Amino acid sequence: MDDCHSVSPTRISALDEQYSICPSFPEYPSGSKRHLALPMKSDSTDTSPNFIGIGAQKAGTTWLYSQLSKHPSVWMPPIKELHYFDRSPKYSSPNGLNAVSPFTRIWRNDPFYQRQRRRIVQSLPKYIVSKNFDMIRWCARWIFGYYDDRWYKSLFEDKPPGTISGEITPAYSILTRQDIEWMNRINPLLKIILFVRNPIERAWSALRFYKKIGRFKNDINCPNAVLATLAKEEYTNRGDYMNTIENYLSVFDSSRFLICFYDSIEEKPEELLEKIYSFLEIPSIMSDREQLSTRHNASPPHQMHQEVRAYLIDTNISSIEIMAQRYGGYFDAWHQNLLGESPISPKSTTFPAAINP
Repeated sequence: MDDCHSVSPTRISALDEQYSICPSFPEYPSGSKRHLALPMKSDSTDTSPNFIGIGAQKAGTTWLYSQLSKHPSVWMPPIKELHYFDRSPKYSSPNGLNAVSPFTRIWRNDPFYQRQRRRIVQSLPKYIVSKNFDMIRWCARWIFGYYDDRWYKSLFEDKPPGTISGEITPAYSILTRQDIEWMNRINPLLKIILFVRNPIERAWSALRFYKKIGRFKNDINCPNAVLATLAKEEYTNRGDYMNTIENYLSVFDSSRFLICFYDSIEEKPEELLEKIYSFLEIPSIMSDREQLSTRHNASPPHQMHQEVRAYLIDTNISSIEIMAQRYGGYFDAWHQNLLGESPISPKSTTFPAAINP
């Protein structure tokens, strides 16, 4: 892709002036309640995350979080998805961080806030018993902080010396270029890991998962109800890999952008993990094959209706063909599968995004 480039220091400086905190959420003025938040460490030491994982729903990001959380050279927050950069109401992702005030978040009767409160409450006893005061402080910071860039960086300040830190929020794959530039401004050396999955299988898996957790309330055996849901923006955006790749490569240099495939978790998990370790520049560690192949948040099985499959093929085959021609690998395997041909076995579980069209 010809427009891959790194962001120059001059451009970063210009972005600093344009977006003091966030394009959608202006910084609180001096003397506001924001300064009553819990004390944070000095800004003299940069605590920005070193990497961020993004991707489609049901594409392997929970697997990635699980694997990296076990690595001694990686520090991960206790909550997988922080949803900081997609907190604008313009995004279709379910997110409660657009409420900057902690008082709103604590008392609002909203499913998102209820889930977040429940996760924290369930985690606290474990941290109290083990006297893990760092995690207790992290939970307090998460609950009572006023959201801005300084607060976001503070979520990573507990990482031990000599380690890297990161977070994984799949919904960042739908960010606009403006918010991707904001992400890059947080740390101009930030690395991005994108997980993708065959968009046809991914969309069906996401719908089954939503049915499991109660977000899809219609009859999953009714094609019309399913098709109406799959046509919604929150589903179509998550499967638009071309848009995600092009938007990120317009801001991030290709050396800081890695594409990984869900298929590899099933076929070559050891090789996939080695590529990720190499990309993050951390040492390899031994992993149990059975543990590497463990599925996380699996959707309950349910046969896809032929009308639904036909719709998903029709809406995705063009982009799959373009990505197959442009990148090869598993994109090519997906395309051959749709054409009824025997799919090839890709030589690599990942590839750099800077492959020429």
